[in-house]
Amino acid sequence: MQQALLSTMSSLSRAMRVALRPSNLSRGMWRVCGEPCEWQTCPTCATAAQQEQVVDLIMGTKMNEIDPTSEELADILVTLPCRHTFTVETLDGHCAISDYYLRWDGVWSGLAPTPTDIQKSLACPLCRGPVNTKRYGRIQKRADLDMAEQNVANSSRRALQEVAQSTEGFSLETETERVVQILSRQTTSEPEDDDENDRSTPADKAKLEFIASKSLFPINVESMRGKTLKRFGFSGAVAKEWNKCIWNLMTAYNSAVTISQERFPLLRTYDAAVSVLDRYYSELLAKGEV
Repeated sequence: MQQALLSTMSSLSRAMRVALRPSNLSRGMWRVCGEPCEWQTCPTCATAAQQEQVVDLIMGTKMNEIDPTSEELADILVTLPCRHTFTVETLDGHCAISDYYLRWDGVWSGLAPTPTDIQKSLACPLCRGPVNTKRYGRIQKRADLDMAEQNVANSSRRALQEVAQSTEGFSLETETERVVQILSRQTTSEPEDDDENDRSTPADKAKLEFIASKSLFPINVESMRGKTLKRFGFSGAVAKEWNKCIWNLMTAYNSAVTISQERFPLLRTYDAAVSVLDRYYSELLAKGEV
């Protein structure tokens, strides 16, 4: 698996270098490889208004001051979907590309660990439109993932607040006294020793499976309901009253269990990455290359 992982990372690194390198167009103009040609603006063919646009926000360079034959990042242009044009050097700094890729002696050499803090979506420096370009695809995907993670976290927090509010009216002392009074009027009886009582219920099976697996998830709510009490000799009346006592709590408990089992986007992304590596490794094994 380690060899497959290293091989995959090497392939990604090669693909990244291809995506980030400049590519020569006709008429001598250089562009970034992978960007849609129909979107790009030629500084020679641009309108007078376009040529007056500032394309380097640091140096204040205008489009008509760009050398279209230069291979320097300060002279290669990228046009965004909003049709605003900037130099690669400007967008690289604006999108913090150095936080996502490694550079050695002026050459992109590999992938860097992504930042640990929450990333915001990339936006055009002028109009705040989306930066949907392949060169910054990894950066934007990380921002989209962070946004999805925040959305799930916010929705889970609101759901937990609703669960907490639904249990505010529950009084343990009151319900305990109620159950004690019910039990004082009832007597327990030995369960009948027949096939019906010997047969395991779904609640029993769920409880046994939970204990056997030592699952981190909460136990099935069915094992807490009144029908479990009946199997220990309590009457149906006691079981019915027990269900009434715990109804609100069990409803809230079910909601909390559902929230706890939510798979956050980062976990789903990790699972997908492991699945891809597993398939890749399996293909290498099938070909006898490992």
